[in-house]
Amino acid sequence: MKFKFMLCALVLPLSLHAAENRCGWVLNPTPHNVWLHDRDGTWTISMMGDYLEETPSLYRFSEAFVDESQVVRNNGVYGYACACMKVDVDQERERITKIYQVNQLSLKRCQDDRAIADYVLD
Repeated sequence: MKFKFMLCALVLPLSLHAAENRCGWVLNPTPHNVWLHDRDGTWTISMMGDYLEETPSLYRFSEAFVDESQVVRNNGVYGYACACMKVDVDQERERITKIYQVNQLSLKRCQDDRAIADYVLD
């Protein structure tokens, strides 16, 4: 019994801070302004003058996505794409606080997702 309690005590704090997988539109309309819009709303990743220091290259949209055919560039090198991210979030502030991984998806994947398909991009 004591062992089970100790095991729970060790695992519980890890589960409270576990990274989340979030998928949706990654929006980068202008320098240093980046958001993720998923089924739960819009999460701030970076804003001009207040970008997330610990996510190097992510606010450089042109470097974050490798399949150019799946990126819409509507402002020079800036635009939007579809992706899944493994992240830590601050629910209260609606911010992504740490990014562990970014996997680019097809634009069609987000276009076909009923929870986010009607989000206005242009």
